[in-house]
Amino acid sequence: MFGLSLVLVSGVLFALVPLAERGNRAYAVAPDCPVGTRSDTCRAAVMATVTD
Repeated sequence: MFGLSLVLVSGVLFALVPLAERGNRAYAVAPDCPVGTRSDTCRAAVMATVTD
């Protein structure tokens, strides 16, 4: 029974990979935003600092 549940979980996770990759590809091909603007259809570089 444990083996069957592992196979089912693996199948679900394997099915989710293309969905995640679609978002990664969309980000990779999005054009850069014009300076001073932000949008859902382009990429913008933002300065940030990790403090903790």
